[in-house]
Amino acid sequence: MATGSVIFCSQCGQSHPPSDVVTLSGAVVCAACKPLYLRKLQEGVASGARYKGFWIRLVAKLIDGFALFAVMMPLYTLFLWPAFRSAIAHPGQPPDPVMAASLMRSTLLVGWVGMLIVLGYNTWMLGRFGATLGKMAISAKVTTTAGEPISYGRALGRSLMEVVSGGFTLYIGYIIAAFDDRKRALHDRVAGTLVVAK
Repeated sequence: MATGSVIFCSQCGQSHPPSDVVTLSGAVVCAACKPLYLRKLQEGVASGARYKGFWIRLVAKLIDGFALFAVMMPLYTLFLWPAFRSAIAHPGQPPDPVMAASLMRSTLLVGWVGMLIVLGYNTWMLGRFGATLGKMAISAKVTTTAGEPISYGRALGRSLMEVVSGGFTLYIGYIIAAFDDRKRALHDRVAGTLVVAK
């Protein structure tokens, strides 16, 4: 806040000449308050961010799931249906080992391709827009703990950790967001990210 040639620090309220203050994340801070304010920014406390909670993030995840399902359904139909139909062509008889092996290979291939699509989608959307379609729908964005946009590298790391938050921890990695003061899931903690309101 400025009055003539004097500017007031947003933290201590003291007046300072313009040359003795800096603007950090939209707040004017004096040299004495800067270290503490930077620590608060790093912890996500000073930004005044409103964190998106567990239930609304579940809605975002469902929206993303439907969008990804629409993209991957043709892939499933193209690769899995012919192999599945051949494997069950003769009900009541033992499955043909060749057809069963073909179905297994197709299932593994589609599973790996599907996982790459999900990782690519999350990484690109978060790195480019700071939000997936689901997060856009709930007016949320993913930031660093300092409130800055995340890089593609951090978006990839966060996306890879989502696999751990889900499958490897029986979704406990997601559930901990309901009990965290900043609504961080396991992948947010590891990647150093926050999901905040736009």
